[in-house]
Amino acid sequence: MQRTLSVLLLAAGLAVPAAEAQQERASVPTKYTWNLADLYTNEAAWRQAKEKFVASLPTIDASKGKLGTSSVELLKGLNTLYGLQKELYRLYGYASLVADQDTRVASAQAMRQEMAQVATNFSARAAFVEPEILRMDKATTEGWLKAEPGLAIYRHFIEDVLRR
Repeated sequence: MQRTLSVLLLAAGLAVPAAEAQQERASVPTKYTWNLADLYTNEAAWRQAKEKFVASLPTIDASKGKLGTSSVELLKGLNTLYGLQKELYRLYGYASLVADQDTRVASAQAMRQEMAQVATNFSARAAFVEPEILRMDKATTEGWLKAEPGLAIYRHFIEDVLRR
């Protein structure tokens, strides 16, 4: 039995073609690579955008304690939050794709780690949003969603928070 299993494993190993040698990124034709310039022209541009983003994180604090005061404040707060989140995803996406190009490059892995820390800071600053929405009166919130057209894009998010 043991010998039969060994023979089967050996035969299975021989049946699998040898893996092709891994190509270096520089030897891969450009048409088969990501065009990260669509996100940022280079790492320096990414770093500049990241620093600008980090500097803008305190703008989230302006809405703290105000989301439930009016539809205008709710809209302003959610616009700020989602605007920053969109830029965060763009920054993080670039860093992740650069890191994935060659996992042996420590500086690229560091970029992804930097963005993980920035994302944590963003989440910590924005942690007040859902609790404030949960404290809002449901009838008032529904009225604001009907009266303020700008809130329509956030309807699903608000209703999902209230549902949970």
